[in-house]
Amino acid sequence: MRYQGKITEWNDDRGFGFVTTNGTNERYFFHISELQGSTTRPTAGKIVTYEIVTPSDKKSSAVKVRYPGTTPARPTRAGRPWGWSPDAIIAGAHVAVPLWLVSSGKLPTMLIALIVGMSLVAFVMYNIDKRRAERDAWRIPESNLQFVGLAGGWLGALSAQRIFRHKSSKTAYVHTFRFFGVLALALMIGAARYNVANFLNGV
Repeated sequence: MRYQGKITEWNDDRGFGFVTTNGTNERYFFHISELQGSTTRPTAGKIVTYEIVTPSDKKSSAVKVRYPGTTPARPTRAGRPWGWSPDAIIAGAHVAVPLWLVSSGKLPTMLIALIVGMSLVAFVMYNIDKRRAERDAWRIPESNLQFVGLAGGWLGALSAQRIFRHKSSKTAYVHTFRFFGVLALALMIGAARYNVANFLNGV
C-alpha cells in the first residue's frame, strides 16, 4: 500500500530524512537510496508517496519513495551495482593482491588474518552507524569509517555499504573510500617491495 505525505525533515549531508503521512502525526525515516524515478535531491516540504515497512528488529521506515507523477526507472546495465564498476575492480584487487603476496612469500600469512579481522570490524561499525542514523543518535565519525577501510577492512566496509545502503550515495565519501582502497593496495605492495615478510620472520 502506498501513502502520501510530506518531507518534514531532511539532512542532505547525511542523505536521510523523515516524512509525515498526510492527516497524521506519523513520521517515518527514509534514506536517499529509497528515492525512485528522480535525481532531484529531497528537501523539506516536498510531497512524496511511499510504502512503509517494519522489519522485526527496526522501527518502521518509508521505502520506494517517489515524487508524485514519477515511476521507478527500469534497471539498466550501467545502473547495476557491480559489473565492471570501480568498486568491483578494487574489490577484486583486494582479494587477488593479498593472496598473491602471501602465496609468493612476499608478505606473512598474518596479512590474511588482518584483512578478515578488520573487515569484520568495519562491517560491524557500518551497521552500528546505520542504526544510529535511523535513530538520529550520535554517529561514528566518517574519518573512523574511512580509516578502518584503509587499515585492512576495505572489503568489509564495501559489503556493509551495499547491504545496509549506508554511505553509498554520498559522492564525496565514495570517492575518498575508493582512494583509500587503492592506497591500501599500494601500501601492501610497498611493504612487499621492502620484503617485510623476511624481516618479520627474522625477528
